[in-house]
This record gives sequence, C-alpha cells and structure tokens, in this order.
Amino acid sequence: MPDLTPHELELLAEAAQFRGYTPRDDVPEPDQGPTGPAGASAPPPARTEPDRTLPLPLPPTDE
Repeated sequence: MPDLTPHELELLAEAAQFRGYTPRDDVPEPDQGPTGPAGASAPPPARTEPDRTLPLPLPPTDE
C-alpha cells in the first residue's frame, strides 16, 4: 500500500463522518436492507380506459 498523505489518514480515521453517515445514539442500525432490486419502482396500474392518444378509426364510407 502506498504511503498516505496526512489528509488521507484523517479521512480514514473518521471514515463515517467524511462519508456522510453519522449514526445517532437513539436510532439503531437496520437489521436488513430493502428487498428487491435497488431503485425499482412499482409497475404502472393496468389501463381501464382506451388510450385516447391514438387516432380514432374513420367511419366507413359508402362508395
């Protein structure tokens, strides 16, 4: 491992503080992570109406 600078040693000494996580005494660490893939959102609800963005069919013509 290469020699670390004083700044890098300081970062390693207080890693939680510099990584943005500072635990509170009254908040316990979670036992498990969330289930499912990260960042996944729920599927959209099923459509109950026809898609109004599509053009309507033309009425038949008498020719």
